[in-house]
Amino acid sequence: MPPPAGKEYSKADSRYATRDDFIISMEAVTAFLEGPACLLIVWGMLKLKPWRFTAILLVSLGQLYGDVLYFGTCAHGGIARHSRPEWIYFWFYFVIVNGIWIVVPTMCILYAA
Repeated sequence: MPPPAGKEYSKADSRYATRDDFIISMEAVTAFLEGPACLLIVWGMLKLKPWRFTAILLVSLGQLYGDVLYFGTCAHGGIARHSRPEWIYFWFYFVIVNGIWIVVPTMCILYAA
């Protein structure tokens, strides 16, 4: 994330500002495994490769698993400890923006199934 965006987002989840081990690991998997896999999926979709559906399922399930762990570790550590109470930071950034990462992979799974 560019510094201004990362600084703003860290108000919604302080684990990004403190370089939390889980967050670093999760973002590394997303950037170095799931990101390139998404490019491979696009190529597979353009070329109508039969494995594209399996790849969509794998990446989407990986994303959902990361989301479960993301919200679960935050809930276990105490949501109030990691997020500010203002509406914009908790409901918009933390819940709605992160909720997109649950809705989109779920839609991809439904598409690929």
